[in-house]
Amino acid sequence: MKYLENPFTPSFGEVPAHLAGRQQIIRDLDRAFLSQRRRPELTSIFSGARGTGKTALMSSLATRAESHGWIAVKTTALPGMLEEIEFGAKRAAGHLIDPSKNFEVTGLGIAPLGSIEVNRVHDASTWRYRMSDIIDQLN
Repeated sequence: MKYLENPFTPSFGEVPAHLAGRQQIIRDLDRAFLSQRRRPELTSIFSGARGTGKTALMSSLATRAESHGWIAVKTTALPGMLEEIEFGAKRAAGHLIDPSKNFEVTGLGIAPLGSIEVNRVHDASTWRYRMSDIIDQLN
């Protein structure tokens, strides 16, 4: 006897096998992910009561975006969220971003008397400018 799997998964943030009633949103955003132009669907706000599937929908859309070549970062609205987005974007795009932009040579010596010293650059700019730099590198 074959049993059917229950599509209802009563746990927070878990993406169910089927997102009931979300087909139009998913279609619209899939089309936007594939578009060469900036689409209004890419600027969306999902709101609703707790447990209505917002996080599950966003997780599913992030996976779909990644399958179309987009960089997606999953985070939660907690202290440190912006830094988590920045770190996650760098990590997800590590194969596309030049890591040498984060280091500088601060010293040089002649062997056996000295050595080369490389330090991490500490960018004092704002989060917005650091993210703009990441996006510029991705472009």
